[in-house]
Amino acid sequence: ATSQAGANLPPGLAVALASAPPGAPAVLEVDEPYLGAVAHAVHPEVVVLMNLSRDQLDRVSEVRMVAARWREALAGLPGTTVVANADDPLVVWGARDAARTVWVGAGALWREDAGGCPECGGGLQYEAASGDWRCSCGLRRPSPAVWLAGDDLVSADGRRLPLHLALPGRFNRANAVMAATAAEIMGADLAGALAAMRAVTDVEGRFDTVEHDGVRARLLLAKNPAGWMELFDLVQGGSKPVVVGINARIADGFDPSWL
Repeated sequence: ATSQAGANLPPGLAVALASAPPGAPAVLEVDEPYLGAVAHAVHPEVVVLMNLSRDQLDRVSEVRMVAARWREALAGLPGTTVVANADDPLVVWGARDAARTVWVGAGALWREDAGGCPECGGGLQYEAASGDWRCSCGLRRPSPAVWLAGDDLVSADGRRLPLHLALPGRFNRANAVMAATAAEIMGADLAGALAAMRAVTDVEGRFDTVEHDGVRARLLLAKNPAGWMELFDLVQGGSKPVVVGINARIADGFDPSWL
């Protein structure tokens, strides 16, 4: 059961569940502010928290408020394992009270939403070389059990598996490492999960290659500062033209300032 069209609000998730056979495994993308309500309704085996950055502030609210709601919700799910990005301080703070957490070193290029410590409000210290971060109050980057190293998934138990994804970008490799970790917790073979991901060439049109008037182009999507940073990293050093188009119509509203 899943919503391939990206309907990640409760009505879309209800349709996805109702359309699947009874007892089928469900993989659901959940909109940030609804994570608590959805999780307490379905009692998930695994929750994956990849990153948290500003996005549609008129609807979603400030990021620390979202992290606080995550923290409260996850503390009330004793049977759920949380797979969380150790490189995002807001995610770490939001997942701290979960019953079981598997930390993943997925990286984070955008850190402007986590300049202040979500625990005490003090300043966070980042080490560029190691990727470590900490605050004087004691909040710091946890040691990951799994991490992204170049094009490989590496685990603390000594395994190293290549990704070789068809999808471009560091962020897709990070997503794959977190998804594979969640899949293994649910009983999937880790190597088999990565092999299945290599067959994905686009996600509902994102990253797809199209041809227009004899010119081939790849479609990329950014919706917030974190997404822009990842795409800038992807196209940096390239020699091909880049065309930026901004949608200020449906479905994301007439005010594009949150981009």
